[in-house]
Amino acid sequence: MYLHIGGEYQISTRYIIAIFDIDEITRENNLISLEFLSNIEKNKFLDIVSLEIPRSLIITLDRNYLSPISADTLKQRIKNGIKNYY
Repeated sequence: MYLHIGGEYQISTRYIIAIFDIDEITRENNLISLEFLSNIEKNKFLDIVSLEIPRSLIITLDRNYLSPISADTLKQRIKNGIKNYY
């Protein structure tokens, strides 16, 4: 199953490792997450899906994506897709 994450991007759900709410992982006291974001951006492993404000971070096997679609919405799309698939 493929998940539309905004813009022109669709990714296979089989490669998704995690989906995070961007507000939760960018809190001031969350230095590990901020360092992770800085490293993936610096090493060019981060794709910015849209010019809109990012609301979620999707981590896959080979790329990471900042999406304007909320983490809850993306998770619900996966859940609904699995229900419809079977």
